[in-house]
Amino acid sequence: MASAFHSFLAVSILLVAFSAQAVPKFFGCIWQSWSGDPPASFTANFNQVSPENAGKWGSVERTRGSFSWGTLDAMYAWAETHSATTRQHTFIWNSSMPSWLDALNSSDTKTAVANWIGKYMARYGSKVDMIDVVNECWRTPGFAGDLGGGGLTGWDWVIWCYQTARDTCNKYAPNARLILNLEQPFLGNQYNIAMQVGKLLKDRGLLDGLGDQSHYYEGADTGGLHRNMNQLYNALLVPLDISELDIDEPDDQKQLATMKKLIPLYWQHPHVEGITLWGYQQNNMWRSNGYLERSDGTERPAWTWLKNYIKSTTPVAEMQILQPVKPDFASHAAFYSALGRLVPALSSIRGAAGLVIAVPEGIAQHSGEMKMIAR
Repeated sequence: MASAFHSFLAVSILLVAFSAQAVPKFFGCIWQSWSGDPPASFTANFNQVSPENAGKWGSVERTRGSFSWGTLDAMYAWAETHSATTRQHTFIWNSSMPSWLDALNSSDTKTAVANWIGKYMARYGSKVDMIDVVNECWRTPGFAGDLGGGGLTGWDWVIWCYQTARDTCNKYAPNARLILNLEQPFLGNQYNIAMQVGKLLKDRGLLDGLGDQSHYYEGADTGGLHRNMNQLYNALLVPLDISELDIDEPDDQKQLATMKKLIPLYWQHPHVEGITLWGYQQNNMWRSNGYLERSDGTERPAWTWLKNYIKSTTPVAEMQILQPVKPDFASHAAFYSALGRLVPALSSIRGAAGLVIAVPEGIAQHSGEMKMIAR
């Protein structure tokens, strides 16, 4: 009886700080240069979409003040019709930036970046679910100094971009989630950057998810992947996602073997919210041997297996996307100080619903930093 009461009490306390919304895992792909409907096989298999190039600043505002929205309009129209999750890729990247930025001074550069983000969000608003604010932040763009450079944190320019995005989203799309998208943090190559930048953003309320591109994962050590994924989640407490997956393997059986090794690891991980393929059709891929559907419409074995796996396999758990309620800590300091001492004592209790209460260190100092995780 006491354990059941404590479980009820712990969960009730947590709901003071967070409201949770369960969302099913997504299986998505990039939107390419389609100005109308995508191929039938796209609509039949995917429920999430990211623009491959159409969402990059250099594609949209090649000439200052002149915006090209056609491909993005088609993507968001398709997503709205098919109730698909959307991800903006990307506001800022070292590559695919407008060349006219080079001639701007610091003040004008900040104005231009804020204007670009503002124009995008004003146009698409609540249709935008996730945003890669800065892609591959370790590749520093030439204008980073105009946005604050490294500064005191070493990443001030990145923080400025995320703060600008958050402020803009609060106006146009308050539920849009800001993602840190990196190259191979789960494999280890960007692990330290994910930890460092992720914590800087999380401490400022600017991080809602961590993306791993998953390029070049042929031959990856799944044990190391799983360990790094768990450590990053435990440190940042934000959903993980596979943002740009491709298996660049010309041999059908080797591609299939790699797919069978990676996909279950991702799909069955309780904190991975979804998988996005970085293309699937032959002659329409960044990595030429990563295609799954041949140009004649026939399927490579990995595609046949993958579609069946996604449709027939229930993920371990639906992700719990938690929205902070922002408790008034100043007015209830004594209560939350006591809560900081109480909750760790309850952290190992399992309730009837199989919930484990996980609380990061420093609960008494950091408002709302509590999580309820399905295991």
